[in-house]
Amino acid sequence: MNIVGIGIDICKVSRIASILEKPYGKRFISRVLHPCEIKNDLDYDFVASRWAAKEALVKALGYRLLPFTHVRINYNTLGQPIFLFTDTTEKLMSKYNTFLSISHEDQYTVAVVICLSIPSQTPPSI
Repeated sequence: MNIVGIGIDICKVSRIASILEKPYGKRFISRVLHPCEIKNDLDYDFVASRWAAKEALVKALGYRLLPFTHVRINYNTLGQPIFLFTDTTEKLMSKYNTFLSISHEDQYTVAVVICLSIPSQTPPSI
């Protein structure tokens, strides 16, 4: 596997709070969160972590090839954050392994993504 890219994003939680409290806050949510991530009691840390993770993914890939609403963050059995993709995006992302780390400190959320290419399953020709 080769490293495709590494992305990092830091987000000030109060910046997200300011956006969400404005009249266009709901529109921001609908453009950033996957439908499964939207709930009635969204807290600012949650939204900031999703924003930072998705921004870091875009930076790791090197270009914005997927809408944020086609990506959601969940946790594996070890409690590690992982990306899940919609069917359309899964096809595009199937050639990559992604690794995500999210951390919170005071008023900041940071996310780091490492994106690796998956080697071709086709045996080399002789």
